[in-house]
Amino acid sequence: MLLVALTLALTWGSSEVLAAEQESYWINPAYSHLYADPDQAFLKREKRSGETFECGSYAELQTTLKQQLENRNTAFSLHAVYEFAFNDFKVILDQAFADATDGNDYLRFCAMATHTAWGGWDGNVTVDYEVTYVASYEQEQQVSESVPEILAAILEDGMNDEQKEKAIHDWVVANVEYDTTHEEHSAYAALFLGKTVCQGYSLLIYKMLDTVGIPVRIVNSDTMNHDWNLVNICGHWYHLDATWDDPVPDDPGRVYDTFYNKSDAEIASGDNPHYGWDRSAYPAAPDSYTEGVCGSGNINGTGGIDLADAILALRACTGASADAVQIDADVSGDGRIGMEEVIYVLQSVAGLRD
Repeated sequence: MLLVALTLALTWGSSEVLAAEQESYWINPAYSHLYADPDQAFLKREKRSGETFECGSYAELQTTLKQQLENRNTAFSLHAVYEFAFNDFKVILDQAFADATDGNDYLRFCAMATHTAWGGWDGNVTVDYEVTYVASYEQEQQVSESVPEILAAILEDGMNDEQKEKAIHDWVVANVEYDTTHEEHSAYAALFLGKTVCQGYSLLIYKMLDTVGIPVRIVNSDTMNHDWNLVNICGHWYHLDATWDDPVPDDPGRVYDTFYNKSDAEIASGDNPHYGWDRSAYPAAPDSYTEGVCGSGNINGTGGIDLADAILALRACTGASADAVQIDADVSGDGRIGMEEVIYVLQSVAGLRD
């Protein structure tokens, strides 16, 4: 993280508490290569005005910041009035950003850089934000509208998470071209311009997998100047690098799987190893991928998925005799037949699974 904190040593009248003005830059590590100087992250260095939002607690500060980031607001102010020490406010701002983007890598990696300037005194501070994003709010709305349409076209009823992941990976690799000019970094560019770099690939993969309920992360290696994904398929985490599975120069329709569902050890070895990511910040991926990791959901092995499978799975859950159970029907990847399989079967019978 490139973080430059500058204290301007300005004071103004307060008979009780010394007031000061401070400013800070944050450059997302995924985009640090774009900005040799933090000022380059902002088209205008002069103060830009925006709406001010009142925050009467840390919770309101964090929630309001998250809302402005989600709305891709480029200039806004937060007025914090609650109990805190002015000298702690830089730490508070850092924590608020971390909390606002916690569990949402898409939001975090859409913010390229922030500039904050704040002034006040203990318990009363106004902070002005300038934020640079990879895409505008209107462009993100287009992405959100387009992704479900694409998923509806490429996914079939009854697909498990493993099959959905493969369909999404292959569609992205086949339909997106690597941007050799290195100018495009967004999921919007991938969908509507047909080209992007690794940040755009990983953002689009994240958006599509998250939409179908598959746990996913975006991994950044500042050392490599590269991003890719971590995907949880039926209880197993795997590395997924759609960028490096896309041939350059572009070969339309051709899809590689060289970097598809790799363990930590596998992604870090071979002819093109990945390195430099903070492993402590991400789930471990210790397992090699084997096709069929999600199982079939066909508990009794008789062909289709029906209520008989649900009844047999329930018998297994209660410890009753279930000799006909097929262990390869395990859809959760935990090595046993349990409630996850019961739910999977009932959803499939009811037509609730995509």
